[in-house]
Amino acid sequence: AAVLAASASHRVAFLALALPAALCLMVLARARAEFPRPSELEPASTPVNPQLAATLGPYLVGVALVAGGFVDFPLLAYHFMRTAAVTSAGVPLLYALAMAADAVAALVLGRWFDRRGPGLLSVGTAFCAWFAPLAVFGGLPGAVLGTLLWGAGLGLHESVLRAAVAQLAPSHRRAASFGLFHAVYGLAWFAGSVLLGALYDRSPAFLAAFAFGTQLAGAAWFFRTLARTSSTAPPAFPDGQWARSGVPWRYNAGGRIRGRDA
Repeated sequence: AAVLAASASHRVAFLALALPAALCLMVLARARAEFPRPSELEPASTPVNPQLAATLGPYLVGVALVAGGFVDFPLLAYHFMRTAAVTSAGVPLLYALAMAADAVAALVLGRWFDRRGPGLLSVGTAFCAWFAPLAVFGGLPGAVLGTLLWGAGLGLHESVLRAAVAQLAPSHRRAASFGLFHAVYGLAWFAGSVLLGALYDRSPAFLAAFAFGTQLAGAAWFFRTLARTSSTAPPAFPDGQWARSGVPWRYNAGGRIRGRDA
């Protein structure tokens, strides 16, 4: 957004994205070199809570509800410009604000998830659901607040919504479970985006009502399926601490990761 505002050129702005992309590839290469076998980060005997494992299927229903009602930002940006709530130059700034909210929410909610378990999904989803009515009916203040909540909701999806799968799936089926999660999430978001676009053509109020309603339905579904099992979920790392002493890493009796020879 800053590069676009300074250069007034989409070509230069997109070219500037090569820098973070290169940094991302460097981090992935470093992680691949340092942790060639990620499975060794977890003990083979990690216990699986059968009550949580049986919740994965119903959990994906809630995922579909939340993803189906999550409005794409381009549609929100179109509404902001159509109603003159935000100028064309202000849209990239709003998106940058959404990404900042995304980053902060992912950190805060991830830490909360480690402490409280997946039950927080119902609270977080219900809170972020207000982005739709604020963005549609709130003018400029609503656009700003709605964008912040939209970004926070995206952070919730990118952190806690995915992290919960690791607790709900046994280790030998975790890769398949994540694949299923992303398939459900992607298909629901696609179908929801088509429907939301059609509803917006009829009336922006229909879009706001559908998005808000499905988010609240997803929050209620998460509460129904996860709240009762959150207290029984084993923590991903029992003492929440990491320690490195050699490679490869392993768990010791206290749950800390240690080297083979430590």
